Formats: sequence, C-alpha cells, structure tokens
Amino acid sequence: MNAEDVFKAIEEIEFSEFVKPLRASLAEFKKKNAGKKGGAVEGNEAKKKRKIEDSSAENGTKTKQKKQDNDKEEEQEEEGEEEDNHESA
Repeated sequence: MNAEDVFKAIEEIEFSEFVKPLRASLAEFKKKNAGKKGGAVEGNEAKKKRKIEDSSAENGTKTKQKKQDNDKEEEQEEEGEEEDNHESA
C-alpha cells in the first residue's frame, strides 16, 4: 500500500476535497525529509557494522579464553598421567 492507494480510496469514499491538500502535505513532507532518510540509512549501517565488529571482538576474546582453558585442562591431565606413571613404576 502506498500514498496513491490511500488517495484513491479517499476519492472512492467521496472525500475528494481532501486529496489535493493531502498531496501537497505529502510532497512537502517528502521534500523536508529527503536528506534525513539517506543519513539515517548510513547511520544504521554504521551501527550495524560497529555491532558486528564488537560482537566479533567479544567472540574472539571468548574463543581465546576457551582455548586457554582447554590448554590448561590438557596440561593438568598430562601432569596427572605423569604422576600415575611415576607411582606405578
């Protein structure tokens, strides 16, 4: 649905006297907000990009932390196995 659909419906229900002022108001609104839409889109894209970068950095930190934790666990298991080997010898 767009503005033309609304204007057509207004005419069909016999309120055609409102169509001309509404068209003028719509044109004025579009003219005033023409620059804002482009800026808003660019702003949203920048926010999305920042959010993705932040998320990636955060996930990278978590992944790095998990790897360090796994490495520690493996070292502890190896130390435990070495102790078992010394005890049985």
